[in-house]
Amino acid sequence: MKYAIISALVAGSVFSGAAAPRVDTFDVTMSQDPHSRVVTVMYTLKEEPGVITLDIQTNNAAGGWASIGDGNIRLLGGAVNRLVDELDVQQTITWHAAQSWGGRKIAAEDIRAVVKAWATNAPPDYMVVDLEEPFAVFYYPSEAALPRPVSDRIYKTGKLVMRKVPAAGVIWRMGISDADDQTPHYVQLGEDYYLGVYPLTRQQYYLMNNKVNASYGYERAETAEGEDERSRACGALSFASLRGSLKGLEWPNGARHEVDAGSAIDRLRKMTGLFFDLPTEAQWQFACRAGSGSDLYTGKDYSEAEVARLAWFDTNSKVMTAAGTEKSGTHEVGLKLQNAWGFYDMLGNVSELCLDRYSIVNYTGNASDVMKNPEGPEDAAATSRVCCGGNAWYSNNRSFFTSGARLEFKTTSDPYYSNYYGARLWAPAHAVK
Repeated sequence: MKYAIISALVAGSVFSGAAAPRVDTFDVTMSQDPHSRVVTVMYTLKEEPGVITLDIQTNNAAGGWASIGDGNIRLLGGAVNRLVDELDVQQTITWHAAQSWGGRKIAAEDIRAVVKAWATNAPPDYMVVDLEEPFAVFYYPSEAALPRPVSDRIYKTGKLVMRKVPAAGVIWRMGISDADDQTPHYVQLGEDYYLGVYPLTRQQYYLMNNKVNASYGYERAETAEGEDERSRACGALSFASLRGSLKGLEWPNGARHEVDAGSAIDRLRKMTGLFFDLPTEAQWQFACRAGSGSDLYTGKDYSEAEVARLAWFDTNSKVMTAAGTEKSGTHEVGLKLQNAWGFYDMLGNVSELCLDRYSIVNYTGNASDVMKNPEGPEDAAATSRVCCGGNAWYSNNRSFFTSGARLEFKTTSDPYYSNYYGARLWAPAHAVK
């Protein structure tokens, strides 16, 4: 069988200090089967383990190289979009160019492959975790590079898609101007991190518990027409149900991210090898704002119509039951407007639990003071926790649906009311296999 040989180029990640993962240009070849049009790229990783991604570039009329776009390079297989730790061993990537790039033959074109090796402490922007396959973790350089559009229901049920938040070293203003429990103040986070593009759904929480707990929590609403029951934001979550009721309740005292054995997050850690947890309030709010300093992350003036574009609340969350009555409840995630960094349902639907203990926070220090990596009060007597994202689907008080609003989750709440509370998962920006 004949293959057309195509020029190949490699780009290695830049990482100062310790050795970085590296792929040398002369170790890369690229060829295409003339019948199936499947492209095969061969490369060898050296120095350190790294996350491998692939770009395909063409030579434009001006003589420069330009990517064909991540959306055209989706159908990849082999040692790509994952952490590769086998060094000095030839690896294979396959690309189904015919289906992915409009059925083209690429052998006759001036084209090259760019293989990039990302350092494990600086992985790509998107991470996808398969909740039905142990240790199946994949990485992608952009939303467009995901195997399916981010709106696909697979990312709301069997897979968890997470976005890297560019937070390291940024100084920003946290809080809200007219709140009596958190006056504006400046914060600096020390590192990037991954955060769920969506809040946890009912199916995802079920899979986190290794399918042994079929309970999705108390729900009042029927599913709205066109929505998927499994893809609804999961209510009825609590700090204890996610992290455990012993060590899991100690944050930030003791070990910062310690959870109870057998808790939902512990199960997820063991299934994936990733150090999942809830975000701190500062991490959640920074991701919600997505660079906007306004109350709404769209940057537009506050109004009922604008909030309705972003959030499910009492007025717009009602559905008609088969009996002809109206009921309210959570909705399928991802149906409202995303923020500038691609996060959905940051406001409304469910109030999202954070790690911080709740307290009235009045910042009276110098306006130029910067808090670094705030984790909330260490007072063990403060048993309540902070919730972000507004008053969930049940509220008609739209003034709570702002990026800086915070609510109190009381650990002694009646289970009926806890149906308002959900969660969005956090993980450190460090690649694992």
